[in-house]
Amino acid sequence: MINNQINITKTYYRTDRQDVITEPKTKKSVRVVEIPEFLSKEIKEFVDGLYGMPDDERLFPIVQEAVQHKMKNYIKKAVQTVTLERDNLLKQLLQSQKLFQEQRKEWKGKERTDTDAELRDGTASGEKQSIRERLEVYRETVKQREQEQQLANQTNKTIRGRGR
Repeated sequence: MINNQINITKTYYRTDRQDVITEPKTKKSVRVVEIPEFLSKEIKEFVDGLYGMPDDERLFPIVQEAVQHKMKNYIKKAVQTVTLERDNLLKQLLQSQKLFQEQRKEWKGKERTDTDAELRDGTASGEKQSIRERLEVYRETVKQREQEQQLANQTNKTIRGRGR
């Protein structure tokens, strides 16, 4: 890998549970792929962490189908989690709106006061603050999950590096 490029000069496939590396069938299969600098650094760090690895060994000993399967599962779980949290937040917001409408009915026909203005703004009974706090908790939860995922990825890299 030179200058954030990967040179594709071989074809890889599996047959009968064996890795097969051959010359490409067409000239168009030989190519240079540009990659971002951060990815180039990640690959270099990964390769540098593999001590005593033979030149004919694969960098990633997992097949494409396994990666796709794991990614689909992670995506499914993430979508379910986000959907559930979104639904809970929407329920809370709808409950707040319902509370506002009920309080507004009570105040209808009475003289407008500061409390009525608070009701219109959604600040009565601490509802506005409560919603803001829930959104903050949600944001912090998402951040924490991202950090946990990064830690898990680093741990997996370390474990794979030791297994070689």
